Amino acid sequence: MAQRTCTAEACGNPTKARELCDKHYAQLRRAGLPEREIRLCSVEGCGRKHNTGGYCYTHYMRNKATGSPGVSIRKYEPTAVRDDQGRKRCRECRSWKAESEFQATRNCADGLNPRCRACKRHDKLLANFGLTLRQYERLVAAQGGACAICGDEPDVLHVDHDHRCCPTKGKSCGKCIRQLLCTWCNRAIGMLKDDPALLRAAAAYLERHRDRDRRPVRTARRSP
Repeated sequence: MAQRTCTAEACGNPTKARELCDKHYAQLRRAGLPEREIRLCSVEGCGRKHNTGGYCYTHYMRNKATGSPGVSIRKYEPTAVRDDQGRKRCRECRSWKAESEFQATRNCADGLNPRCRACKRHDKLLANFGLTLRQYERLVAAQGGACAICGDEPDVLHVDHDHRCCPTKGKSCGKCIRQLLCTWCNRAIGMLKDDPALLRAAAAYLERHRDRDRRPVRTARRSP
């Protein structure tokens, strides 16, 4: 999540309380200074409260992802609207897509999320790995759409990172990203603690038992 900044004029330091940094919050407690002025997003027509970098949270994240804050945030529109082909319009990318491109939810009247799967994945990549959708797509293209370990080409490839740098599950600073893996390979190295020694031991174990496993199992004969 974006770090909030002090709302005192020309400050920009991280906030502590009441949207002020340590210094200005202390001044406020001692003398009631500085006067609190509600800052708004700098995007024309937005009207939302300032979060950081001169923007509200939505425009800040959009600017971080694409290099441009874009236009003002669109107002609410009914989720049940469909075009003549029965498609639903994504509230984020504004594209008309099949209903299968939207996740189910109980929070909307039509039972579908207002944002398509691609846009939700975009936000997840940015929040968890610091990757934009374009950067992720470049990684997929560089690997030819295949898992970096087994070579399979699944529908979705998962971002793998070095857990020694960022041990939190599913989170990365962006600098320790390795490559993209299929679900099974990603889970396998995770279950073996990302330890090359354990992976080699597991491979050796399978090799030792490969021929043995092919031999028929002999059952003991019963005495007459």
